[in-house]
Amino acid sequence: MKHRLFKCGRLSGMLLGAAALLAMVPLMSVPALAEEPGAAYAASSTPAESNSDGMDFTSTANYWNYYNEKGERKQFSPDDVGYTITAKDWKWYGKAEGDIQPNTLEILNNFDLYTTDNYAIKLPAGSTVIFHADVMLESKVNCIYSDGSITLKGVSENKDRHTLTFGSAGISSGLDVTVENLKLKTDPESVESYEYAIEANKNLRLQECYFYAGDKWKGKNVVNCYTYNISRDVYIDIPGSYFTSRDGYGNYIADIAYVSNVIFDDSNEIRIGEYYKNITNTLSPADDSARMELITNTFWTADYGKYIYEEALSNTESGNYKTLGGKTYSIELSDLMSTNINEYEWVLVNAESLNLKGYKIGLSIGLDNIWYLNVTVPNKDQYWNTDVYIDFSDTEYAFGTGETKRLHLIIGESLKTNKLEIVNPSLNDADDLLNHVDMSLKINSNGDEFQYIKDSKDSGVYYLIPEGYEFKLSLLPKNCELTYVAYGDSDTDCKPIGPSVDALYTNILESDKGVYIWYSESDEKQYSTLSISDELISAAKAGKINSVIAYEDVSDKKWRLDSAINEFPTSFLNGKSIEITISAEDYGVSDICGKAPRYSSEQGINFYKLDYLFVEGDTVITAPVRELCKFTAFSMNGPQPTIKGDKDPSGMGYLGVEYTITVPYSEGKLLVGADFNGTPIEPSTADDNGWNYKVTTISGAENKFVFEYTDVATLRIPKPEHGKVEFSGTLDGGRGVNTLADGTSVYTLATNDTVTLKFVPDDGYKFVSAAHDGSELKVGSDGTCVITMDQLADWTITAKFEKKSGGSTGGSTGGSTGGSTGGNRRPSSGSDKTAESTPAMDGKAMSWNDIGSYLGKLPENSSAKISLNGKTTLPEAVISAIKDRKLTVEFVYDSVKSWVVRGDKIGTVSAAEFAAFPGNADSSALRGVFGVDLKVGGTKVPAELKLAFRKGFAGQFANVYKLNGGVLEFQRCVKVGADATAVIPGADAAGEYVVMVCEFSDVPGDADNDGVLSALDASAVLKEAVGMAKSANAAVCDFNGDGEVNALDAAAVLKAVVGIR
Repeated sequence: MKHRLFKCGRLSGMLLGAAALLAMVPLMSVPALAEEPGAAYAASSTPAESNSDGMDFTSTANYWNYYNEKGERKQFSPDDVGYTITAKDWKWYGKAEGDIQPNTLEILNNFDLYTTDNYAIKLPAGSTVIFHADVMLESKVNCIYSDGSITLKGVSENKDRHTLTFGSAGISSGLDVTVENLKLKTDPESVESYEYAIEANKNLRLQECYFYAGDKWKGKNVVNCYTYNISRDVYIDIPGSYFTSRDGYGNYIADIAYVSNVIFDDSNEIRIGEYYKNITNTLSPADDSARMELITNTFWTADYGKYIYEEALSNTESGNYKTLGGKTYSIELSDLMSTNINEYEWVLVNAESLNLKGYKIGLSIGLDNIWYLNVTVPNKDQYWNTDVYIDFSDTEYAFGTGETKRLHLIIGESLKTNKLEIVNPSLNDADDLLNHVDMSLKINSNGDEFQYIKDSKDSGVYYLIPEGYEFKLSLLPKNCELTYVAYGDSDTDCKPIGPSVDALYTNILESDKGVYIWYSESDEKQYSTLSISDELISAAKAGKINSVIAYEDVSDKKWRLDSAINEFPTSFLNGKSIEITISAEDYGVSDICGKAPRYSSEQGINFYKLDYLFVEGDTVITAPVRELCKFTAFSMNGPQPTIKGDKDPSGMGYLGVEYTITVPYSEGKLLVGADFNGTPIEPSTADDNGWNYKVTTISGAENKFVFEYTDVATLRIPKPEHGKVEFSGTLDGGRGVNTLADGTSVYTLATNDTVTLKFVPDDGYKFVSAAHDGSELKVGSDGTCVITMDQLADWTITAKFEKKSGGSTGGSTGGSTGGSTGGNRRPSSGSDKTAESTPAMDGKAMSWNDIGSYLGKLPENSSAKISLNGKTTLPEAVISAIKDRKLTVEFVYDSVKSWVVRGDKIGTVSAAEFAAFPGNADSSALRGVFGVDLKVGGTKVPAELKLAFRKGFAGQFANVYKLNGGVLEFQRCVKVGADATAVIPGADAAGEYVVMVCEFSDVPGDADNDGVLSALDASAVLKEAVGMAKSANAAVCDFNGDGEVNALDAAAVLKAVVGIR
């Protein structure tokens, strides 16, 4: 890093060097001022009361009027000349007072003075006028006059000089006129009445001032003097006129910053950058019609002479400056002064102290012909800043200002350094090395960059690195290939370190070392750029992603991007590959550089990993970062849907994305509804694959798409003789009717559909009866029957009509009496003779006493099957026989339900009650297909509920729930056997039970979906949590119910398996 040099304090009002001034000529020539009226004085304080009286401070003065500081009218007399007189706008010192010499006039406030006297201000010899304000003077002969020397001096800050404006009656002195730090300007409104604007019978000295004459002075002797001395920081702007020197010898002009249309009267050119001494010439215009401008350089270009040597690793705000030991720091003297150093004297004030500390300080002229002030810092640790004071005096020539300016250098504390050489041992040529390798070096975590230094033999370059500091060196080949890079004490005692995969070489320098580079000419690009996309950088800064980490396994290098840092290299070795991992919480990525990443999660953080990115050419690491949201689409009682649209590898959706969900057709099932976020929706299209739904994810919602299949139930109604069967029910959503050739109507319906059948006889006939698969149906007196299709239904309904008996008229719909017109869960298979029904064994009706006797004679451990036929109360004798013979007896309630009693399970013998009534619990939130909803009063003896399902449910699970406080609570899961039956223990206690049939077990934690909680489930939950494998039954993996699937769930499952709670 090239050392920084800055000036302390506020820097303003600096005069520019000659070249800069030349560039600003159009701005600095001020024709607008040439004809500008005296408007600047409109706000001046009140002028003198008498416009006819001049201000005469000589001993021969007449009386003249003025106002004192209290505003009282006074008269100035010759007796006042030797005293101090304070007026409203000025103060006269007739005698010395403090630093003020006698015969000094101070202008305190702005004022205008117009007089018909010969002089506006007449002064004794050797007088000084100090201007604290602007003044406008006009008189008959001279505005300011003395028969001796006059000094006109302005007092101002930041070179905002005060102005003395005078009419055609100018300034005249019998000896010298000195003008310092003031603006002189002729009044463009004045009538010419005198020959010179400034007249000095001896020397005219202009220093740090601006002299302007209006165009009315064109062709005149604007200045008439014996000799002139144009010193530093003077700007002369006059019309084509003459700056006359009567003697013609002993004239001086300080070095020129800018000149236009000014020549010597011998036609010699005045040149920028030159200074002139003991010249003999009057200044003349080269072109009488143009204005003349001449500007001299200043002595000291900076307002403040305090500079600091320091490196970028300094803490400037705290004043903790640092320099590198052994390094030479330089200041161009042109930064301090505008002229040649030969015009000044300089003295190192504290030379002895600096020598003792080991500093070397001197001036030198460089190859660029520029003078430098050089400071070489000793190579050792010094824990303090060092002050250097140098005095520059402008006393060498007559045009010098006589001023001495002190330069205050603050040299930051020095750090002991070691040298890191960069060399090509095969050539030992620094220029060749720099032509083939771009190098840069940074120090410490702030990344402060240092500048290399050519060694004295030009055989290589080196860096000075503070001892113990870590450095990071970048080496990038240009039109070549780095073949070997080594690090060590010499090119024969070194270890290979490259070419590095990221062109960076990092180490801590404890002693002098070298980096040795061998390269060969090549047009092929060895390194390419590797960068992070703006989207990823913005996402990291905004906290949408936690980090992007890249890893190269050969070099074991790792780079990180997060909200605070970006360590990614700008260059990368072609032909290498990296592994990229992006971590985030509420946001995800669907791809990295166009490739699908591997996904895993840990403690709520998502990880997206691209195992292999090959770099061969400029590469940008990209990944679309999108906000995650919940998104699920699942089927109830049917095949699962397919989803088109970007889904996150985590399985979640992206917010605001439109997804197309295809719900497939399924044989034997009907689609009875679909909703998204609880609102029913319709498909947008349908094709060979199924129904297509379009949904867009929104914030603050579960974004759940649910659709439900139901099993097909078939209702066959053969065409009856002498009548018809009218069907009333829903025939949409995939439902329908097909009429066969024999007139049979085949209705395809959904499970739980309710239909109404009306039996209508032909004229002359009457309805007799209707049967469901051979069992009599209850038909109301109006000839109607309401039935609900069971999930197992594949029913045939037959109707019988007969001719009316003689004498009857009109068609009768009457038939069996006592029939119910209410809706049934399924068709009734009995008649109104229920009271006369009796139990049966092997199809033979038997009384309970006979059954008890029969059971008592069976062999022990044998089995029997009894049809209840509506007789749900069993006497104690039957239960006793079952217990005594240790029998297994199945009591058939209907075609779906049975109760199984095992004798070896019976304790106390009592009568049993096997009544079961339809329930009405809300099972819509449960997954699977509705099986049964039963209200049981309590069987009083141990009994198992056996349910028969359709063959298609064989191998699935019967998930049993019990209603408790209005909530269905899971009880157990039973595997449906190959015969499509399931025997359910525990349903013999009083309560309402709902059984759902599903391909998934609802046992909490049953991740492997085998219906049993085991250690295998703990393993499956853990794999699901870490992303190693998807479980077979993900819905039950959150065993502890905290809303997340993680290692805590796996541990809880394992504790439950071994009985620890």
